Amino acid sequence: MAALLLASWLLAGCGGATGQRGTPGGASTTAGSTARSAQEDPQPLLVGLDAAMSGGSAASGEAIRRGLQLAIDEINGQGGIHGHPLQLVVRDHEGNPTKGVANIRELVERQGVVAIFAGLHTPVAMAERDIVHQLEVPFIVPWAAGTQIVQNGRNPNFIFRVSANDWSVDQFLVNYVVNKLGKRNPAVLVEDTAWGESNIEGLTHWLAQAGLRPAVVEKFKWGDTDMTPQLTRAREAGADAIILVANAPEGAQVMRSMDKLGLKPTTIPVVTHWGVTGGQFAQVGGFENTNDVRTVQTYTFFGELNIPGKRVLSGYLRTYGGNGPEDITAPVGVANAFDALHILARALRQVDDPHNGDAVRRALEDLQQPYEGLIKTYTKPFSPTNHEALTADDYVMTVWQDGKLVPEPK
Repeated sequence: MAALLLASWLLAGCGGATGQRGTPGGASTTAGSTARSAQEDPQPLLVGLDAAMSGGSAASGEAIRRGLQLAIDEINGQGGIHGHPLQLVVRDHEGNPTKGVANIRELVERQGVVAIFAGLHTPVAMAERDIVHQLEVPFIVPWAAGTQIVQNGRNPNFIFRVSANDWSVDQFLVNYVVNKLGKRNPAVLVEDTAWGESNIEGLTHWLAQAGLRPAVVEKFKWGDTDMTPQLTRAREAGADAIILVANAPEGAQVMRSMDKLGLKPTTIPVVTHWGVTGGQFAQVGGFENTNDVRTVQTYTFFGELNIPGKRVLSGYLRTYGGNGPEDITAPVGVANAFDALHILARALRQVDDPHNGDAVRRALEDLQQPYEGLIKTYTKPFSPTNHEALTADDYVMTVWQDGKLVPEPK
């Protein structure tokens, strides 16, 4: 039966059986010509990426793209999926939720992608949830951490994450500030978006679990360049640390504003979510101002690497240039995307028709073949009730030094 279904897929020109998905590029073919094409030059399976490829968070989109492409190159070198190579199709949502939704529809209905990878911005991914489920396309998140992107109450749920999620990141950050740094009165600074709200909920919950409350909770908007009012209120409230939830542009402005007020991370520790790694945080904020800022990550290319880590580091430097791990921009985007693409590939190999989104979803929920990845070995990383591949046990703390993100000294 599997052979008959696979043959049917090939004869159909790799299009969806229901006609919901377009053939790659929106082209139509006859069964005979497609069969000959499949024998002579197999049609690629298209994988979509919808991320911020321009603007202040462009480094995040580029990091995800590079991680996906490195994985695709490996998979294609091993024969692809059912003999078909994978090919990446990239769209720029510019941090705009409306454009993100339009991109999802275009990638599915015109390009015929078998799955879509998201970018950094939680507000965009939140806006895309409805269209993803309408089109029944697997949607994989290698960066955006908003808890409700994945834990959305849908059944079936087409959204999967190989990344951190806010709830567990917030627990990690609070434990670090309270238990590692010994601080008891941290201020919480977050962007005024759905991502910020997600973290206010998590941080206040985990601080309460430790018997604490934030010194203050302050918000800022995208594009704000002066955070001195928020920081002044934090100082007046006696804040002994700052927990910062920001992307690179606004995070840089927080550090510049701290400098204006004479506040330094060496005296008032700054511990951040990982959004600051998706752009020119240290370059814009100033190396001296950002030195000693701590940032949570899911992976670092520094230190003793496993075999996949050595392979990816070598391939990255060979393909994109650089001398070492310090030259990998936004490493978490590279690592998460690389692992996520390999997990998707294993699911695609389990199904007879990779364009059947529901079948791919079920395969992801019951992955038969473990994958030794960069972050860890994934053995059934998802289930019908859990679409989070990573937990707080997979997080590491890193420190900014002269514009580079390095492991925290032991």
